[in-house]
Amino acid sequence: MSSLPKLSKDLLEELLKSSELDWEILEDGVTKLRKEFKFDTFEDAVAFVDKATQEISKHNHHPDIQISYNKVVFTTWDHEAEGVTQKDLDLAKSITLLF
Repeated sequence: MSSLPKLSKDLLEELLKSSELDWEILEDGVTKLRKEFKFDTFEDAVAFVDKATQEISKHNHHPDIQISYNKVVFTTWDHEAEGVTQKDLDLAKSITLLF
């Protein structure tokens, strides 16, 4: 079981707004956070993922990452908590700061 509690959707919306993180909330049976980043080239997108993986490893919390030409999509949630926890918010902030 996750050591951090799952955040309610209302609290998550409030925390995203107050932190100015523009990640979207996905609901597909499990609440998740998602963010798409756009780049000029495929090489720029891959370089960003490479840079982000170093930060992601520090958090020991690994999002799904999708690369589609010049777009990178990160989706994060805690599998054990079956939803979004503070770890996901911390990870989202770290990834956003790299952009």
